[in-house]
Amino acid sequence: MDDSYAMDFVSLEKDSFWLKTNRIQTNRSHGTGDTFSSCLLAELAKGNSLKDAIITSKDFIYCAIKNGIHVGHGHGPVNHWTKLEGNLEIVVKD
Repeated sequence: MDDSYAMDFVSLEKDSFWLKTNRIQTNRSHGTGDTFSSCLLAELAKGNSLKDAIITSKDFIYCAIKNGIHVGHGHGPVNHWTKLEGNLEIVVKD
């Protein structure tokens, strides 16, 4: 297994795919689950499809971790003010 990437498998009713990003070595990842789920809900509330909402949320949390803010000591938070960079790779495997 290649540890240089973070791979997430998504299985929807009629579609399945992998989301691939570079793995980020950091201790600035506090709040990743809450941030991902909040982004997902916001995207769904805007009327986006579940697939598009998942892809946007994964892209956002990747950028929020990559561009983490440096406050305090130890395990720090992700950056909620980050911008999407579009570095997400969608890998469809049959």
